[in-house]
Amino acid sequence: MLKALGGLLLFAAGTVVGWAVTGKFDATWVSAVGTWAGAVGTIAAILWAVHTFQTETRQRTEDLVREREDERHAQQLEAQKVTVSVFGGGGYGAEGEKTMTSVNVEFLNGTNKSISITEFRLPGVMLVEGREQRQFVSAIAPHAQPRYLVNIEPRRASDDQFSGRPFKLSTPVIRYQIDDITWERTGQDPPIRVLE
Repeated sequence: MLKALGGLLLFAAGTVVGWAVTGKFDATWVSAVGTWAGAVGTIAAILWAVHTFQTETRQRTEDLVREREDERHAQQLEAQKVTVSVFGGGGYGAEGEKTMTSVNVEFLNGTNKSISITEFRLPGVMLVEGREQRQFVSAIAPHAQPRYLVNIEPRRASDDQFSGRPFKLSTPVIRYQIDDITWERTGQDPPIRVLE
């Protein structure tokens, strides 16, 4: 539509200018103007097609990038719903000179999916190899909050860290998987996607 209108306008402008300059209006002149207008119209159509193609390609690419960003953001939000907390467990000794021998580890899977805990660490605290540790390195059901008693190498601890109070000697680190994506989380920091 615009091409035809542009062609007519160019034809009319060329005809009027040519007639005004020469005072002649013959078929050869009209033919030349028509050829010129057709060539300009063809070039304009090609340029418009290239522009349209590039615009559509750019839009598709932007949509794809936006879709991937939205998906990664949703995965990040999902990964933040998995937490670990460590509480003081048992031990021995007199007040002010206590030695801790275990901690309580509590996982929270706040997602609608089963997750798999693949690694648990307490930096600076040696975990005693035992059955309790192998139990929680497994799948955790949606919205579950399992708690495990984990034996540790005996270590001095202040009285305020025993009997279910927050464990302050180390910040827990977990690795877990949601939908085959591995995440690592240190304490309450945001989880980080692990590239494998």
